[in-house]
Parts: sequence; structure tokens; C-alpha cells
Amino acid sequence: MARSRRLTCVLLTLSSSLLLGTTCSGDFFFSITFIKPDKAESTETQTAELSAGTPVRITNDIGSTRVTVDPNATEATIQILRTALANSTAEAEELLDAMTVTMTPAVGDEDPLVIHAVRPPDATGDSAHFQATITEDEINVVAILGSVSVATYRLRITLPPGHEVELVQEVGEVRVVGLDAPSAVTARAGSVRSVAGEAELNVAVSAGSARVLSHRGSLSLDLEAGSAYVDLVSLAAADSVNVRTEAGDIDILLPADVSALLRARADAGRVRFRVADFHSATSVTASRTRVAATLGAGGPPIDLRALAGNIDIRSF
Repeated sequence: MARSRRLTCVLLTLSSSLLLGTTCSGDFFFSITFIKPDKAESTETQTAELSAGTPVRITNDIGSTRVTVDPNATEATIQILRTALANSTAEAEELLDAMTVTMTPAVGDEDPLVIHAVRPPDATGDSAHFQATITEDEINVVAILGSVSVATYRLRITLPPGHEVELVQEVGEVRVVGLDAPSAVTARAGSVRSVAGEAELNVAVSAGSARVLSHRGSLSLDLEAGSAYVDLVSLAAADSVNVRTEAGDIDILLPADVSALLRARADAGRVRFRVADFHSATSVTASRTRVAATLGAGGPPIDLRALAGNIDIRSF
């Protein structure tokens, strides 16, 4: 549904542009043709027993992944939705048959549970194409809703407390909720959203944004092309925060009474730091592109660096 809305907006924008460009030429004929691919879907749920502390390794080649820690769960539950789009129903069903999610259970105490949603080699990915033909009094637009062979997975994984997670999303969106053990999330092309994490979290994003909400504990964010938003609830003496963007803004909210050593630098941008937001900010040195300050009693480091972007530091 969301993609349909986006396509509609694009078509409306295209239509408006074309209308504006031809208003002065008199009457004309405008038409839009939609070509919708056929779809095949499959849903299933798998479960896996987890010994105390067993790490979980997840790879999703294309689609979306959500991992939730449930205090009441006693085993891992993996809900899988596979979706295939193709030019015909037969081709969609054939592609669906080629889509696999492998699950390798932990054998030894230190072995991980491994989950992998594998992208079929013939899948082209999710895309839309537009073709426009313009004559003196006629405009024809063809909207091809999808590619020849599109495969996506939607993984919904529920874990008991106390398990480290290592998640790699090649293409698509990631959401993690309530992670309570040191974890790492990597998104090659897509965005990451973490909610209510209670342990060290390392996030790396190649192309996309990162939003970390209501986080407690150490945090490391490294983004190549995209912005970072951080809402940090608490920071212990042994914790640290490191946020770096190559091309994107950093927006961070800290407790007003936080104790930390703050360092922020924007190589091609500006740093905004609201001193009055914090109960105590001493040893403050600030310029348009840099800020250093001792917040509260000092202690854990908060290092922020934007190579091309702005940094905004606020309290709540």
C-alpha cells in the first residue's frame, strides 16, 4: 500500500509537470496505463530452542527484518512472509519456490542460531519504471509496477531475553526492539530503527538512516550516507557513545542531568549545542563547527562527528 501511494505521488507530479509544460499549446489527450505484475505469497512460522546466552545470527538478503525481545518468550519464533512478483502467475510461483530461509540450530554451547533469507540469483529487486511518449497533442505514460522478477522476505523474529544479536540486512529495513545483550546491526542499503535497547549496540549503515530511540547503554553508529537520530535515556560510567556520519546530519537528545564528556565536530556543517538545556555544562569551548564540554560530573565520552552535515545536541 505504501509503495502504491509513492507511485501515485510520482505519477501526479509527472502529470502536473507535463500539464504545466503543455498548457499553452491548446487541448491535448493525456493517458496513464498501469501494468501490474502477478504475485505469489507464502507464510510460515518456525521455532527454535535457545540455550541461555546462545547468540543469534540473522541475514536477510532483501526485504525487512524485525527482532523483538519478549520477556515472556522461552524459545525463538520466526515468522516468515515470502513475496514474489513476476510477469505471470506461473513465473511468480516459480520464483516463490526458489526463495528459501535456512535455519541452522546451535549445536554447542557457543554456537549461534543462524537464520538466512536467501535472495534467488534471478531476482532483480523491487523497482518501478515509467515510460512517457509525447506528441503535439497527446501524452501517454506507462507505469510498470514492479520488475520482471521481484523477491522479498519479511522476517518477524521474537527472542527470549539475554541473547546477542548480529543482524545483516543487505537491502531493506530493520527494526529491533528491546535488545538486552550486546548486539550489532548492519544495513547495506536501507534504514535501521532501534527502540528501547538496554545494552551495547553497534550500527553500521551504508545508505540509509538510523534512529535509536529510548536507548540505555553504549552506542556506536557509523553511517556513510544518511542521517542519525539518537534519543539516549541513560549513560553509565563505563558506557560510551560514538556517532559518525559521512554525509548526513546528527540529531541527539540527552538527559538534562547527564554526566559525560561531550565532543562534537562538523567538518562541513555546523554544531548547535544548547548549554541552557543541561543542568550543568562546564569547560565549554564552542565554535560554529566544534563543541567540547563537561556535562554534569563528566565521565563517559560522547563523540559526534559529521563529515558533511550538521550536529544538533539537545536535552529532554
